[in-house]
Amino acid sequence: ADPYFGSYTADMMAEALSRMLSAEYGTEIPVAVENFIYTEVDDLPAYRMQTSYAVGDLQLRQLVVAVNADACYTFTWTCTPEEDWMAAFAKSANSLWFRLQ
Repeated sequence: ADPYFGSYTADMMAEALSRMLSAEYGTEIPVAVENFIYTEVDDLPAYRMQTSYAVGDLQLRQLVVAVNADACYTFTWTCTPEEDWMAAFAKSANSLWFRLQ
């Protein structure tokens, strides 16, 4: 489990994602956070973050759900704005559940 989980902000998570993407693609990739909320998944602390960013000419939207349990689990859904799968992604995210041993 992550003891600092509840202290993360939208800006902190956007910065971390931007650094990771920039390192991966070798160019600066700014990340815009469209939505960031703390919530729960199966009574476990979680956050849900919706972002947008561009890799070259490719525009992307992303939904991230992170759950703090025995470890920190992250689920990510990504699409282009033309596809606009966000409603389907949200439905999928709402169906997450955990069984911890």
